[in-house]
Amino acid sequence: MNSMARKASLTLDVSPSFTPLVLDFAEKGAMAFNMADGDVSRVRLAVEEVFGYLCHTAKTGPAVTIEALNNLYSMEIRFTFKARSFDPYAFNLTAFVTPDDGQADNLGLLIGSRAVDRFSIAHSHSDGLVLSLIKEKSYPPWPEDKGRPWISLKDFITKKPDDEMTKRFVREGVRHYDEAIFPAAYRVPARMVDMIAQGDYHVLVACGTGTEGGEVGGGIIWRFIGEGMIQFYGPYIFDQRLRSDIAGTLVDAFLSAVAKTDRSGAYAYYTTADLPAEYFEPLGEIEYSLGDGSRQTRGFFYRQLKEDTGSHVWASGPLEPFLREIYDRLFLPRQIVSTSFEGERRAPHSVLSVEFNRPHSSATIRPVWDGEDYTENLAGHVRIFEEEGLKNIFFDLDLGVPWQAKLIPALFKSGFKPVLLLPYAGLADVVVFQHVR
Repeated sequence: MNSMARKASLTLDVSPSFTPLVLDFAEKGAMAFNMADGDVSRVRLAVEEVFGYLCHTAKTGPAVTIEALNNLYSMEIRFTFKARSFDPYAFNLTAFVTPDDGQADNLGLLIGSRAVDRFSIAHSHSDGLVLSLIKEKSYPPWPEDKGRPWISLKDFITKKPDDEMTKRFVREGVRHYDEAIFPAAYRVPARMVDMIAQGDYHVLVACGTGTEGGEVGGGIIWRFIGEGMIQFYGPYIFDQRLRSDIAGTLVDAFLSAVAKTDRSGAYAYYTTADLPAEYFEPLGEIEYSLGDGSRQTRGFFYRQLKEDTGSHVWASGPLEPFLREIYDRLFLPRQIVSTSFEGERRAPHSVLSVEFNRPHSSATIRPVWDGEDYTENLAGHVRIFEEEGLKNIFFDLDLGVPWQAKLIPALFKSGFKPVLLLPYAGLADVVVFQHVR
């Protein structure tokens, strides 16, 4: 393999005798994908613990396929296997293992999950279970520019940036905006270059003409999410004199670019004061609690790109009034199909993933795996966040997944209320819940 290789796979028996081969595969794959030494060790550790769990604890089928995928700015290790008994309890942030709690067999999964940055668990109808472990790549420190605080262009054009202009855009973004507006994931120039090369993110910049061609006066970032949504950030403006012209031109160019896709709509995720609100309609608002005790309202804006031909969503009783109000206001044709638990079998343990946003003092919970302890697990997560002083706790629920819709009554009982709907941001619409103290 070499650094531009995208994928390698290994299929073998679920047997401890193959552990050295599995570890060699993980280590050599991470090195071939240019992971830093420390990250190579973490990938190796995670793979060792998960494979050991499959061999000794999980009641799996005879074989497992392990894939190493190079995503340019991250590495993914994917396990595909059939299992009669698989308990992913250890992937919870709240998980801990003691010799006497009956969870000692999960120690390997606990160690493996903490060695990586993200994970996902999915059912495949043909292949069984797919467990993905994702480790973000480390980038060397980059020298921050110490130039003048603001750009001043005589004229500008908008275009897709090359690698060097992308890095200049990121450096200007870091200089002019804090992490609450220009998020941490975008604040490493080389990482943004790789994110664009991977095709996961897109950028347009406003740059000078003639001798000013190397100067960047602003930019806008977007990515595709879910089945039909575009999420965008900005516009970020670095030129005080031309700021309104640059903002309007960037948004026009962005809308022109995404209109050629099959996506049904776009919404602003991290907005700046320069967003021309007249281009969009309000999607909703979220009120954030700030560290000083005050509150700040953040608006979300939406633009429909194509006619919405309609779809169905899964829901349960408490949420339906909220959904009907939103669907009527945005003229979104939806059939709401009610669902609930009716005594069917559930796994003993649920799994929740968490995404932190420290600058906003917030955490977003997402359901990964259903289980009978869901209500207690959710309460445990909320308790940890409150002990850490996080002011804003959210829960993203995908109405395209029936088992997630069945969790709605427990969300209401746990102190969450719906505050925002994102059309087609998942398998169907995604509802954002906020915990209310």
